[in-house]
Amino acid sequence: AIGYKCLMRSADLSGMAAFSGMADVHALRRILDNLVSNVEKYADPSYEVELTLRNEDRRLILIQRNHIRTEGFGSVESSRIGLENVQKIAALYKGQADISDDGSIFEIRIILNIPECL
Repeated sequence: AIGYKCLMRSADLSGMAAFSGMADVHALRRILDNLVSNVEKYADPSYEVELTLRNEDRRLILIQRNHIRTEGFGSVESSRIGLENVQKIAALYKGQADISDDGSIFEIRIILNIPECL
């Protein structure tokens, strides 16, 4: 979005050790595209967006947390179709995408089980 400023100073990659596995790059990109799109549309730009990536026992875990825009600040109603797509992709990897939204903070926790290379 034009004029949108997204602060990612709190990206935490400390739990992300190198590992190999088979994954559809297009599906992973679609997840990230949906998350970025949601940040542009619904996150309050006066707060940081937190992103954490880690892997545990062949599971890729991605957690995104942000403040939600308030009324009168360009808030937009969500159809949640992008989040539903993320949940479907996670299910293809025998994982899950859990969403919590208390009206002021949004969090999505995505777990993907990455199969080993052949």
